[in-house]
Amino acid sequence: MEKLSKSELLRYVEEQKVKLSRYESRLRDVVTAYKGLSKEKEALEGSLIALTASQSQINPVKSASEKETASEAKTTVTGCDSPKNEGDNLEQSTENAKEAQTVATPVDGDESSVEQLRLQLATLTNALSTLSAEKSKMEAGFQADKKKLRQEKEEKEKTIQDLQSQMKDLEKQHRLELEAVKSKLIVERHEREKEHTDHGAMIMELQKLTTEERTAKENLESTITELKGRLSVADLSEKRLRDAHNEIESMRAKLRRSEATAQETSPLLLQLQAEMSQLKQQHTVAIQEEQRRAKDAEDTAKHLAAVHEERVANLESHLAELSETVGSYDRLRQQDQQAIHKLKDHIAQLSMSNPTVNKSEKDESTIELDSTTNVHNILQEISKLKEKLMESNRVSEKPIDIEDTIFNLFMDFGNRQTELHAACREEREKLLQELQQTKSTKLHTSLYHSRPREETAAEALHIQIRSLQERVRMLNTQLEQVECAEQEWKAQATRFQQQIETEKNSWREKVQNLEIELRSRAIQTEQQLALQRERSLALLEDKEQEIRTLKSSFQMFLPLGKNNELSSSASSTSEEIHEQQSHTAEAIGDLPKIPSDQTMSSALPGILLGTLQSETGMNSVGPGDSPHILHYAHELARREVDISNLRKTRNKLDNTLRDMTKMLAVERERHSEETLRLRESVARLERCQSREGANLEYLKNVVLSFLETSSPSSKQHMLNAIGAVLKFSEDELDRVRRHSSNSWWYNAT
Repeated sequence: MEKLSKSELLRYVEEQKVKLSRYESRLRDVVTAYKGLSKEKEALEGSLIALTASQSQINPVKSASEKETASEAKTTVTGCDSPKNEGDNLEQSTENAKEAQTVATPVDGDESSVEQLRLQLATLTNALSTLSAEKSKMEAGFQADKKKLRQEKEEKEKTIQDLQSQMKDLEKQHRLELEAVKSKLIVERHEREKEHTDHGAMIMELQKLTTEERTAKENLESTITELKGRLSVADLSEKRLRDAHNEIESMRAKLRRSEATAQETSPLLLQLQAEMSQLKQQHTVAIQEEQRRAKDAEDTAKHLAAVHEERVANLESHLAELSETVGSYDRLRQQDQQAIHKLKDHIAQLSMSNPTVNKSEKDESTIELDSTTNVHNILQEISKLKEKLMESNRVSEKPIDIEDTIFNLFMDFGNRQTELHAACREEREKLLQELQQTKSTKLHTSLYHSRPREETAAEALHIQIRSLQERVRMLNTQLEQVECAEQEWKAQATRFQQQIETEKNSWREKVQNLEIELRSRAIQTEQQLALQRERSLALLEDKEQEIRTLKSSFQMFLPLGKNNELSSSASSTSEEIHEQQSHTAEAIGDLPKIPSDQTMSSALPGILLGTLQSETGMNSVGPGDSPHILHYAHELARREVDISNLRKTRNKLDNTLRDMTKMLAVERERHSEETLRLRESVARLERCQSREGANLEYLKNVVLSFLETSSPSSKQHMLNAIGAVLKFSEDELDRVRRHSSNSWWYNAT
């Protein structure tokens, strides 16, 4: 805690030192400005006293009183100054009193007038010299500021040129680095190719040696089998076997070393691979984010169009389904009528033999004629009503929706279909009853008439009855299918109504959300307008305060009698300017920002000239009598204009610098993307070349040995060799190990 407190205290002391240095510089500037103003004031007062002394010859008493008042005003004005200038003010007051006394005493000769004129000329020359000196100081300060701003501008231009040169150097460096990397990659590729060829040759030699050793081993084994019976040659054969085993082990060690060297990769390639993987991940993440944003935008854009298209498609499908259902109902009705006609024909054929069947058929025909006539009458009435409805809809002021009427007509059509099905069922029941009656009549006839012809007719009637029963069953199944279709159609109609309601609710919610957003935006704009108006009013108040301060500063340069009139005229002019600005701001709506220094400095000479010209008729100071004040105001205005121009140029240079930095950042990003793309292409080419240059014969032998061997250690070793030849990555090797962990040979190791 103590260390922290000390550091804070030191920081506070440093901040106070900086503030003190700043205040000292400001005080120095204020003191210099105050000294210059005091000198100018003294010179102007001396000139005023000299000018008033010439008028004192005509009226000495009046001039003495005016000088006394002037001296008193001078003492009152100088009383507010610093204590260093108090002695000078007292001396000047005594000298002014002496001059007043000398002027009050009457002089007879011309010498006194000549001396007075000389004194007046001396005072005027002194005043002019002081004013010219102050003016030269101000010009020197202005030139110094101008030089500083020019130096800053040159420095900014130099920095921009340096940045441009740095950018060019960086581009050259990047190009050189790219060329160097390309050359290095080419050299490394050639070296790798040489290494691959060397390793391939070595592997071929080792394979030859292994085959020779295998043949030698086989020969030795054959000799061992032959020399088992010979005890004298047993030691020699054992020594040969040991030597052969040692040689085989040495060759195996050499093979392992060669495989390890082949598996090892250079650190540069590893670093490049790691960097390429990181860059790929970053690039993929950025691409995924951009794709996600693009997909979101496309989905939001397509969603509204898809909703309208789905709505139109649903309505079209709805109409198509309705038309299909109507057509299916018509077809079913026609099929039912055809089946009924066929049944009636069969019944008519049967009724030729039995009179009871004829009677029932007559009754059915009358019923059918009545039903058909009723249906035709209903259809005619419906068509007439439809025509009347269309005509009334055209004539009426408020026409009815045709879609609703069509929907209701379809519903009525479905109800009519149900009525027709009910009529069909009734007819089916009647037919069954007639069949039963025919069966009973056949039984009676068989009892009364036992002839072979009647038996054959009865068998034929039985066959016909069975066929009719089968047809009745088919009609029942068709009726059930029609009922299922009607239920599905009703369910679809309810579903469509629910979808329409949900779409209406969603559109209402969207409209409400849009209204809320528009209201919030309107409230925000109103708040911004209020804030802008408050800011503009505050700026106007600040400008009025500046005008008042400038009025008070310029009042001391004019005579005492005319201060009130000048202040009133200046205030009236400032009020007119303020009213004009306020009127323009209110006409625009948003009150714009008024420029602070440039407009005031340019308006000051006009205000002074107007006030001085308005008072020329009253024997006051005119524009010819106060050229220094006007020149001072013009110089201030020019200085402000130059400063504003320099600020504009500085802002332009800052903007150009920002643009150049942005261009640099864009170029760097593009360069990094190009390097990534080149590295990816180089890695891909290396992989392709390395896999093309792999020894397929060696890989074939390794795979064959892996499949033939049964020892787990050799299988593991061969699996590592296969991974080295095919250049498996770490993830792929882990996957193979995880998959092979369940096998018996992997667990045996």
